Amino acid sequence: MAFVNLILFNIFLVSVNCELPRINGLKLSFMEPIGVYVEWNTVPYKSMPLIKGYKVKLWSIEEQTTRNFKLLNGDQYPGLQRNDIAQEPFSIEHISKNNVSVITNSNAYYNMARIFMSIDNLYEIRVNTFNATAEGPMTDPIRVKIVKSVTEYTMSPKVVKPRPIYKALGLRRIDSCGVSIITNSSDGEPFIHNSYL
Repeated sequence: MAFVNLILFNIFLVSVNCELPRINGLKLSFMEPIGVYVEWNTVPYKSMPLIKGYKVKLWSIEEQTTRNFKLLNGDQYPGLQRNDIAQEPFSIEHISKNNVSVITNSNAYYNMARIFMSIDNLYEIRVNTFNATAEGPMTDPIRVKIVKSVTEYTMSPKVVKPRPIYKALGLRRIDSCGVSIITNSSDGEPFIHNSYL
């Protein structure tokens, strides 16, 4: 009986002391109407029994906006410049004090989530594994913001037609940043241009 108890105690120690795996390969892409599609690499197969699923965490980050007139473009036309500056640091160690929204995915084999967002709001996204007793380490943060153009019309003596409306998705990672611009092509199909800076 003592031998059986010792084996059960060892099994208990192994399951409690095992660290939950960290997620790698977090990717975001634009999703209609307004939002992002979040995808990550599943944990290694040998770690699957340790986890119950994934938690996608979303914080809204406050920004301070300033506007001023400035000479713009090579032709030096005066124009209104808008600057949005995040009011929280962007680092691996910093976790926002703002309320967090959590999408819980209770299937360890399902490695994606859809997040609907508001235009002109800055968000920070992180993902981690979890089980019944603990949460694993979070991914590095990604900040994301979607901006949308206002509808404008070109006017000529014969035709009044709308200019294409675009949406831009800005992404910032710890080591890089990028922008995706989404607009309609001449035949009405969406066109996405990705640029990684």
